Amino acid sequence: MKTKLLKVLGNKYLHIFILALIGSILFISFFSNTSFKVLAFELDVKLNFFNKGLTEIYLPPLGIVRAETHNPPLKFIITLTNVNLNLLEELSLGEKQGEILTSIINILSGRIRIFIIRNFFLTFIGGSILTFLFYKKPKDILLGGTIGILVFAIILFSAFSSYNERAFFINPEFEGVLQMAPWIFGLLEESLEKLEDFSEQMDLLIVNLYRLFERIQYLQPLGAIDGDIKVLHVSDIHNHPIAYDFIRQIVENFAVDLVIDTGDISDYGTPLEGELLRKLEGINVPYIFIPGNHDSPAIIETMESIDNVFVLINDVIQVGGVTIAGIADPASETTAMAVPPKEVYLERAQMLEKTIEESDLKPFFVVSHHPIISEELAGKYPVLLQGHTHSINIYEKNGSIIINPGTSGAAGIRGLLAREEVPYSVVLMHLKISENETLYLAAVDIIKVYNISSGFTLERKLIIHHEEGYEIQSEENNENGTID
Repeated sequence: MKTKLLKVLGNKYLHIFILALIGSILFISFFSNTSFKVLAFELDVKLNFFNKGLTEIYLPPLGIVRAETHNPPLKFIITLTNVNLNLLEELSLGEKQGEILTSIINILSGRIRIFIIRNFFLTFIGGSILTFLFYKKPKDILLGGTIGILVFAIILFSAFSSYNERAFFINPEFEGVLQMAPWIFGLLEESLEKLEDFSEQMDLLIVNLYRLFERIQYLQPLGAIDGDIKVLHVSDIHNHPIAYDFIRQIVENFAVDLVIDTGDISDYGTPLEGELLRKLEGINVPYIFIPGNHDSPAIIETMESIDNVFVLINDVIQVGGVTIAGIADPASETTAMAVPPKEVYLERAQMLEKTIEESDLKPFFVVSHHPIISEELAGKYPVLLQGHTHSINIYEKNGSIIINPGTSGAAGIRGLLAREEVPYSVVLMHLKISENETLYLAAVDIIKVYNISSGFTLERKLIIHHEEGYEIQSEENNENGTID
């Protein structure tokens, strides 16, 4: 009888141990996620069981870096969700960087302690609840919670005692853009050293371009070139911070009236990338934005929150005396980035045409990201603007002028990987008002700026306007120079 009783008790406590273990693991896996702020950085931290002893760091939009840092099957997941760029700039410019580092360590230590205490509580609750489903006595429930805490404490102690942060330097793994990290970091370091110098040269560069622009005006009759309205067409910035300085300086020095952006201002469409868009507040003219396939609802929401920005999803608007129709890329409705089939773009072209008809307005510019839409609508509207291809192209089709400015952000990080340097490029369009008060396109200037070679080119194309539509004059004016 005594042997049988011990056997029963042994089974019971084994059951409670298993129940407590399962309950604590479930609660940790589902409820451990915690968000906190460390100065300019906002982080999410989470634990997962039954993985290798990994630490994973998510850095959107760049990807993931992970390493086997400890022994127990417990994975630490850290996600950078946001960066306060203004605060980060203030901190980086401060002189008390030692104090800032100490402050970061203290704040982080305090947050980690709270995180650990919270998870101890979760393991107790998880162990207690699952035990309660099978054993109703209070002492059994308390035992289940206690076992959950003890098991978690042992695993956590083993993880911290064996933790080796140098694993990130010895044998890291990368996903996403960070897959290029083992060999690109050296290139980035060298490029970033040049980035500040190039940014400082930007003002001088645009002044030189403006002087060049003034010189070119003497090559042709002034009235045939100088526009009553100047519109700057940009596209495919892809998160490049220098692009905003480049655009702002051209706007200010060339007296641009409005800017039209044909999309892909971001790379992955994450909220973190949206913080870069605040630089648009320094461009003091209307900024018309048509989302591209690399943009997303989060990017669109941020753009709509900026005062001088007008986002066209499927709309016709009048800004600065110019009527503009535009439709967003269908891929911008999600974060997928995948380019839809041609049929989807043809449907979007029909949608935009219907919107234009219902508006009773006659747009001068019809704007989209993917070239399929502008190709489909050629011959129906005066000027069609597009992006996507990163290739500068200005041509006539069915009496319409179709313009692609290339990439105003030098293709973003991908520009660093190209075999040949990708320039920052924009197109400046000169619109004139005729005697009957209608607009027509008189000339376009293609401006390219090269970072590595510190050079620039400006190419002018004169546009001939007649009743049947437009044609591009064969004679071109080209100038180039260097930043000095």
